[in-house]
Amino acid sequence: MNSKTFSYNSRLLIQNFKQHGWIGIVYFLGFFFTAPLQLLMRISEEEFVFHYSEDILREMDGQFLFLFTIPIFAGVFIFRYLHVKEAADITHSFPIKRGVLYSHNVISGLLLLLVPFWLIGIITWVICSVNPKLHLVSNSELIYWISTITVITIFLFVFTSLIGMITGGSVVQGILTYILLFLPVGLLSLVSYHLSIHLFGYSEAFYTDQIERLSPFTRLFGYPYDAIAIFEILIYAGLSLVLFAITYTLYKFRHIETATDAISFSSLKPIFKYGVTFCSMLMMGAYFSSIQNHQLGWVIFGYIVGAVIGYLVGEIVLRKTWRVFQLSILKGLTGYGIAIALLMTVIHFDVLGFETKIPPVEKIKEVHFADNLGHVIYHPYTDYQFIDDKEFIEAVHQLHEAIINNRDINTSNYYYNPIDITYKLNNGTKMSRRYMVDSSLLTEELRKIVNIEEYKNNIFQLDKLKSQVTRISLYSYSPGNKRHDLYIQTPVEIEEFKEAYIQDIQNLEYYANDYNTNRMGHISFSLHSNDNEPDTIDSDWLTDFTHVEQWLDEKGYLSQIMLQPQDILSMEVATLSSTPEYQMFSEEVFTSGLNPTIKEIKNEAEIKEILATVTDYGNAIYYVKFITKEGDIIYGGFDSDNIPAFLE
Repeated sequence: MNSKTFSYNSRLLIQNFKQHGWIGIVYFLGFFFTAPLQLLMRISEEEFVFHYSEDILREMDGQFLFLFTIPIFAGVFIFRYLHVKEAADITHSFPIKRGVLYSHNVISGLLLLLVPFWLIGIITWVICSVNPKLHLVSNSELIYWISTITVITIFLFVFTSLIGMITGGSVVQGILTYILLFLPVGLLSLVSYHLSIHLFGYSEAFYTDQIERLSPFTRLFGYPYDAIAIFEILIYAGLSLVLFAITYTLYKFRHIETATDAISFSSLKPIFKYGVTFCSMLMMGAYFSSIQNHQLGWVIFGYIVGAVIGYLVGEIVLRKTWRVFQLSILKGLTGYGIAIALLMTVIHFDVLGFETKIPPVEKIKEVHFADNLGHVIYHPYTDYQFIDDKEFIEAVHQLHEAIINNRDINTSNYYYNPIDITYKLNNGTKMSRRYMVDSSLLTEELRKIVNIEEYKNNIFQLDKLKSQVTRISLYSYSPGNKRHDLYIQTPVEIEEFKEAYIQDIQNLEYYANDYNTNRMGHISFSLHSNDNEPDTIDSDWLTDFTHVEQWLDEKGYLSQIMLQPQDILSMEVATLSSTPEYQMFSEEVFTSGLNPTIKEIKNEAEIKEILATVTDYGNAIYYVKFITKEGDIIYGGFDSDNIPAFLE
């Protein structure tokens, strides 16, 4: 009997190699073209320069395509016998225990996948060893790359085999495999999105990065820029063992006759049905939320429609028929609706105290404050750091209390921008909140934060400016034909400009104004770096930068990149007798026969102020037209926040 069993085991492996050998060939060719061959192609380029070893192995185009398809295809094809009744009957008639059968299929599948890839690893190692251009590719990095692909391959194959065990069809297995691999990211992202709608202060952005790490797809697509850590590889290896054990156990209880059923285990069918219902509900709710600006009534309508659609789809898939409209459907939907209503009640009344929770000041170690309100303190290019200054922590804490104590400050109007507050507590945990606020109601609290020197140093990265600056580039948003870069490169002028810039930063004051109207251009500082990596500090050029403007004017640079009063031939400002029903462009006001009231501007100081503050976007109530001496006709406008005083 043992000899017969051994014979069947051997034949099973041989049969898998014969029947599915194409999997190994495709995997080998796929990685050959995307790894060693691509290395050879790159080093054959005349201008090939090897800067970073990570770029060579982590940016080899196409390898993820094969990594995320072939192991899953292998799991589908090798376990296809489970989903075909005749094949299932024949295979299970052999004198082989199910555990042994499953183990042999897993072993043969992994050999078909891993042996070809390990050969690719050897070929890649040989190329890197013999070619001097690739001497910076270390053996440890090669081992790291090979280990990562190996573990992810094993995980995907074993995961696919698990899905094959709980489903009754190969098509369902393949589709459900991809859905479940994306499910942690997709489902939690949807949940996070809806919590941001219903929970005051919930920060969806805070959890985004953590959520995206929960799927191998989204995690590895960030691989070139954020290498997967060793502990993450070990987690996937451990998960592979756990999934193998679960599948091994399930196989013993799987009924052969469930082949062709959507779900093989009756206990999993409710999970599948209500899972589809929940996901459909969230997706439809998110859809109506996005197109109706978070109006609660439409969001609830989306929930109801999505739940009904999802529940019906789940029933149709499980029953394999369209004829599912029965009384039991209404009962199931009613029970689901009651459960969701209870959950929404818990969230709405903030039973857990999420919305009012603020950590005590003495328990806060550091705070990260990102102000995107639309005024001078917003600095979109900065990678904000945590600040441990006690005065700053107290100021942010007071702002947070003011927001919570006055809900009228908060608004869902997307014309307002968010405030992000993240605390790092003494025990190492973090707490993050995001609020959409009307900044005009928080002027005193925000002014106190902005005037703290540590905050300005952090947000404008003034400490980094102490290092050697090799070049300064300025780009003006000035209307007309002077929108181009100006470069400052001499050491003396660089130091003078830095001094003027730092003085302007120190003099900045908070005012709740439209940030877009304060921007005159863009400034970029190029810093000296010892590791050949480009390092820059980017900043907006604000209207408050009077010392910078004065320095540029003294050097004769200002007229090179910004229109000056002497460049203007004529300038007119127009107003309409009544508010238009829709947003009108300045050119339309002057050219469409609307008979606006027109005032000609001749005073040089007034022309200069208009040139400094006029914008070509926004909902204008004053419209500007000016003609340069070069013949350019330029239109712009002012909204209610940036009207020059002499026009009011």
